[in-house]
Amino acid sequence: MLPLHSILCSLLLLDSTIIAIWVFKPHQICNPNPNSLLPFTGFKIVRQYKITGFKKPMSMHFITICHCNHGKVDYKKVIRTDTSGDVDWGKPFCMLKPKLAEKAQTVEHSGRVQHTVQSHAIDSDTKMCKAKQAYKSSSKLGNKDQDSGNEAHNRLDLKLFDLLGFTKNKYMKVNNLIRKKFDLLMEKLSNGKWIEYTSKEKYHYYKKVLNNTDPQTALLWESNNLVCYKMARRKKYARRKISFFMPHSFVGALYECLLPLDSKQKIIQQLFREASGDTSNLDSCSNTDSSLESSFMIQDFQFTCDPHLSIPVAPLLADDSTKQWFENKMHHFLNPRFVQTIPYLTTSTPWNLRFSVSETSDMYRDSWASKIDVNEKYTYNEAELHLISKAVAYSANLLNKLIAPVDFNELFKNSGKTNDRQNEEPSSMNGGIANNFNLKRVLSFEQRLFVWLASSRFARVIEIMNKIERHWEGLDDQTFHQERKDSTIKI
Repeated sequence: MLPLHSILCSLLLLDSTIIAIWVFKPHQICNPNPNSLLPFTGFKIVRQYKITGFKKPMSMHFITICHCNHGKVDYKKVIRTDTSGDVDWGKPFCMLKPKLAEKAQTVEHSGRVQHTVQSHAIDSDTKMCKAKQAYKSSSKLGNKDQDSGNEAHNRLDLKLFDLLGFTKNKYMKVNNLIRKKFDLLMEKLSNGKWIEYTSKEKYHYYKKVLNNTDPQTALLWESNNLVCYKMARRKKYARRKISFFMPHSFVGALYECLLPLDSKQKIIQQLFREASGDTSNLDSCSNTDSSLESSFMIQDFQFTCDPHLSIPVAPLLADDSTKQWFENKMHHFLNPRFVQTIPYLTTSTPWNLRFSVSETSDMYRDSWASKIDVNEKYTYNEAELHLISKAVAYSANLLNKLIAPVDFNELFKNSGKTNDRQNEEPSSMNGGIANNFNLKRVLSFEQRLFVWLASSRFARVIEIMNKIERHWEGLDDQTFHQERKDSTIKI
């Protein structure tokens, strides 16, 4: 088995054009364009392919759902997916949003820290003033014929007092800043991991609050922060097997599923049981403590959104999947990783003229929500199914022709796959290298497709995607025309 860096170097040698597109830069989901005058606010859904480990590299697939607020991450969570890396469109997902009490506590804590620092600074200043006055009074009451050496000594002591007070004040400020930065860093690093980190101040605050409340009150307290969403596609895309779209095309909508309080409490109980590993009922506050260390958890739950209690949040648009990027975290000693991030979906912005989420009537208002069923329970006639099948076949054939010429086996002929090697016989191994390695079986269709998207010229990619999308965009008009023709014949 070759080390991971050999595999990654092979990836970069696939084509010289890849280097210009696969830029190694920090992960900026909410703010891909720092020069934008209007920072993005809304939801971003991205795909992530992660390779971890040195000796035995392992590939994992994730969907990251992120809420952005003016170009900054408000809250997010990473969901593990299968090899396809696609969204499970049939399941809602629930979030524990950032708690208002937590934000208030953070502000209150920072205020207390600032007040403490200011108090210490005032105390230090007071002590130094008293010391100065004492030295001045002692100088006045002393012998007027005191030599200049004693005066120099007194001035040195005054400077020493000033230096000690300044050093103490700066030390407290730096110490509080380092502690705050450490808490934020640990919470960020543990996000999406098996171990969640909660800062000391937050932990003691929540423990004090929850220990003084009964379990039902704690459940109600957490239920107010629970929100469930559901993503739904348009009718013509609901049967589409290809998991990428033309950039900025209208894919579907994001709905908020309103749930009764008892349903929310059941979901919270399930979250608590999963966090604590306990299948019993919530009968103690110890379970609530474990949930605090699993803040902002996202899980899929087996329930159906009621169409009458579902609120359309915003249209879902296809993000530009050609603007993918890598994160090189191989220098991390404990958790070396290499992450490929591919933009997938994004919610519409208020200034998008194709949609209007305001309640005012204007010329750009569109009834986009009325065209989408939150549970994708659409009915298709024979003409619609035939046209959709033709579009699927055309898209699949075109994409297969595009990615077929890429010789992935030649690219990775000297590398092995961890999962396959575990089941191979020793006789099939030669010097730690798998001879019968077939990368076309290793990489999914989507992964090979994204490799092609990143290694091809942008104009060529847009041309091919336009060809595919034209077949899908014409489905509505063609189906309407076919149905009208059938109705005319019946008459």
